[in-house]
Parts: sequence; structure tokens; C-alpha cells
Amino acid sequence: MKTIVFSVVSLLLFGIIVISDSCTKNEEVSTDIVYPDSGYFGANLLSESQIDVILSNESERIEYSIRAELPENSSLKIVVENVSPMNWALKLSSVNGWAIKKVENPDDSISTLIYNASGPEVCDGSIHFNKNGTNTIEFYENNFSEPSRVKTITY
Repeated sequence: MKTIVFSVVSLLLFGIIVISDSCTKNEEVSTDIVYPDSGYFGANLLSESQIDVILSNESERIEYSIRAELPENSSLKIVVENVSPMNWALKLSSVNGWAIKKVENPDDSISTLIYNASGPEVCDGSIHFNKNGTNTIEFYENNFSEPSRVKTITY
């Protein structure tokens, strides 16, 4: 009889501990930002894949996306260095979800573009290139002071 009572009490305590543990766990929300290979406007410059950028010309504008999918409680800052207005063209009417700041260098025509966004948000925009150049793109995810990734594009 003692064995049965002990087994029943042990089983009840185990059940209470399991139920209690499952009720107190907080669900963790992922703050992983997604950079798909393509966006609304074409190949995504922010994706992990290298993209062969083709210059636009008078008869054809070749557009690229700057797309990031931010979950809730996430943030993203994209810093694009070495932007010349003659080679990097952002179609402002196409921008969705990005707050954009341009920092100009007073010594020359080169500037830096800073794109900011907070989740939940799907950000995208259209970019095309008119002349040859190279840009460095730094990704600052979730308010980190160091870039989580750096990508260089040449066109």
C-alpha cells in the first residue's frame, strides 16, 4: 500500500512540475532579419548572394531591390558608403518602410546613405545604376554598434 501511495504522490508531483514549467516559459520572439534573393523590383542588393549588377542605359533602366523583412522587436541600419549621385539612383517614390538619410562629404560629390527601419516591417525600394562604381554596404542589426555583415558591390 505504501508503494502505491508513494507512486501516486510521485506522479502527481511530477505532473505539477511539468505543468508549472510549461506555463512559466516565455516564448522567445525571433529578431532574425531576412534578406531574400529578390524583392518587388528585382534582384535584392541586400541578399547574401553576390549579384552581377548591370548598368542602366538610355533605352532601359535595370532596377534592383533593397529589401529586408524585419520581425517584431527588430531594427536595422544599412550604411552605404561611397555613393555618387552620378552612379547610384534611388527611386524615392518606390521606397517602402525605410527612413533614409543622406550624409554629404563637403569636399567632393561622394556621400553616404543611411537606411533605418524597425520591425515588424517589410522594407523595399528601387535602385538602378548609371555609371561604374563600387559601394560598401554595412548591416547593423538590432542596435549593435558593429556591423553584422559587410557587402561590397561593384558595377
